[in-house]
Amino acid sequence: RFIQERCGESAQIVVDGVAAIPHVKVALDDLPFNCWYAVSCHKLFGPHLGILCGPQSDTAAVELELGTVNYEACAGLIGLGEYFGRLATFSPKQAASQNTQSQKDRREATTATTSASENFELTLEHVGEAYRRIELVEEVLVQRLLERFQKSSQKVHILSSKNSALSVPSLTSRLPIISFSHDSISPATIVTELSKHNVACREDSFKCSAKLQEEFGFGKIARLSLAHYNTVEEVDFVMNHLEELPGWY
Repeated sequence: RFIQERCGESAQIVVDGVAAIPHVKVALDDLPFNCWYAVSCHKLFGPHLGILCGPQSDTAAVELELGTVNYEACAGLIGLGEYFGRLATFSPKQAASQNTQSQKDRREATTATTSASENFELTLEHVGEAYRRIELVEEVLVQRLLERFQKSSQKVHILSSKNSALSVPSLTSRLPIISFSHDSISPATIVTELSKHNVACREDSFKCSAKLQEEFGFGKIARLSLAHYNTVEEVDFVMNHLEELPGWY
């Protein structure tokens, strides 16, 4: 909306939704009529397929080169729909009962589930419920991770949009993507040490411009990304190994 105010209605706005789409349901109906929303399904637990959502107009047909249709990836989207359907209808009690079943009973249950999924029809209500459950789980994980950081070394700084760039934020209203720096341990060292324990952590400037890095006073940072399939125990596992690093405190 800021761009629209500055450039007028003639501007075509493209929003990169790759970071948000695995975690929050986007209200596409609320986007301006000249706004396009781009996502990648491999970030959404699906095939490596890009999707561009936008207004009904001739712009896409005239200005975008569609190329050859990726039929395999398009077929993979069916599995993504089934996954969201299962997230929306998952029952912990049912899962617990399946854990106590014999191998024969599990095979029969799997066959029945597969047959049911073939007739499953995904609805917008299912998608909304799946995202609601994702947010509930991830909120707990983010809170745990940030609480551990808060109680940990004073040398750690969390990248935040709240007030200052490198300050510990509130525990709400953020995606489960935590970027941080350490006064004496480089992001590369953090990534290397965590990888020894099979923990995926990245270090980079993540497309942040040199001007912003200079203004906010940081360069490369380490980043931990959480998802709904992670657990509180895994969060503690990561923090325990970070706190064991020489010079952490």
